[in-house]
Amino acid sequence: MHMQPVFKDAKSVTNGTSEEFFEYGLCLPSCIDLSDEDIKEITEKIIRIL
Repeated sequence: MHMQPVFKDAKSVTNGTSEEFFEYGLCLPSCIDLSDEDIKEITEKIIRIL
């Protein structure tokens, strides 16, 4: 999370692993108020990319 702009000034203890995950990982929206339409749109975009 320390690489997200909102946390840029927060203290973090790292060893490089999380930075590598951030570089090559996939960050998906996740919150309790995602609508069915939001989930459908996200799913369609992932399928299109794959």
